[in-house]
Amino acid sequence: MLDMSERTKQELFDIVVRGLAKQGWAKSLVGGRCVYNGPGDIHCAAGHILVEFGVEIPEGWNDASWVLLVNRKVVCDTHTNFIRDLQHMHDSLLGEPLERKFRNFAIERGFTWPLDEA
Repeated sequence: MLDMSERTKQELFDIVVRGLAKQGWAKSLVGGRCVYNGPGDIHCAAGHILVEFGVEIPEGWNDASWVLLVNRKVVCDTHTNFIRDLQHMHDSLLGEPLERKFRNFAIERGFTWPLDEA
């Protein structure tokens, strides 16, 4: 089980933003549904966290909710609401571009923007 209890929200945010930026802010959609691991090595917000820590998603669970992964002991429940917030921004098809959503989220939460680091 992935234990993120010693990880900060900033660390997780950095992993997600760097991953999404690397894939050109593309969303990981298959058949109109968000998936953790999409075609062409594209991942959703939570998918980048899973990849970073080497977590393998059980067969058939690529589009399962984060809460299901917690309940099935694939990941711990630390930061669940925060990861769901990141995932919601990724999954939403409405509103501003994905990068802008994440930049505004960083400002609102007082996070540093990881792509501005040297």
